[in-house]
Amino acid sequence: MMTRIIGCCRFTYNRLLEYCSKSYKRRGESHTSFDLNNFICHALKKAYPWLSDAPAQSLQCVSADLSNAFKAFFRKNADYPKYKSKHRSRKSFRIPQRGKVDVEGSRIYVQGVGWVDAVIHRKPFGKLKNITVTVNPSGTVYASCLFDNGNEAPSPVVPDNPKVIGVDLNLERIAVCSHGIDYENPKTLKQYEKKLKHLQRLLSKKKKGSNNWRNLKKEIASLHEKITSIRKDAIHKMTKQIVCDSQIDVIVTENLDVSGMMKNGKLAKHIADASFYEVRRQLE
Repeated sequence: MMTRIIGCCRFTYNRLLEYCSKSYKRRGESHTSFDLNNFICHALKKAYPWLSDAPAQSLQCVSADLSNAFKAFFRKNADYPKYKSKHRSRKSFRIPQRGKVDVEGSRIYVQGVGWVDAVIHRKPFGKLKNITVTVNPSGTVYASCLFDNGNEAPSPVVPDNPKVIGVDLNLERIAVCSHGIDYENPKTLKQYEKKLKHLQRLLSKKKKGSNNWRNLKKEIASLHEKITSIRKDAIHKMTKQIVCDSQIDVIVTENLDVSGMMKNGKLAKHIADASFYEVRRQLE
């Protein structure tokens, strides 16, 4: 059922993007999320009745996401929205209403799916705002539950004599701080590269679409997920120590052109493994 909802959301996104592109080219019209919701209700659902399998709120979130994508494009903060692929795009959908989290019963209620057993890693507090369900290529399913605890975010205050550190990013040590602390680069991809190459060679010899091919492809996806998790865990621990544990007021980082650096064929793999952009994003 989750896969069916994801398919409905992806199909709706592509049709809305096609509708907006043609309207702008032919008549110079732009559409708001309200217009897109009306198009879903009066046009898409009549032409494709199976779209009713997905909750209406999830399809409305699709129109809101596309509207935000166009706003980012016109502000020149992002490229023109692209069509979502069935195989390469991130498989997820959002439930903004009627979600429930049962901590004692270790289960989550997802609209359109029902109660699903879950491993809840910490007890939430506040009012549940929405649930984002993500299905990974390895088959694991994650539910990100957003809660509002009612507390307002404190306003940033910079003291008269702030403590300032500079952070230099490189490949040998992922971060070198000016106060004398270095953080080693885990080089996660290098650790599992030999195993990954072995599995990919085996996959190339399997018949595409067979059971052995599917099982091996799932094993490769699980290994990629493990590499990503180890890398993100190391970066989260590092950024928490820099931001929270060191009690620093101001953090200065270099403005790296990561996309330009990735054009270097000899260093692209190592730069991607270091995740410079993710380090800076988490620091921000």
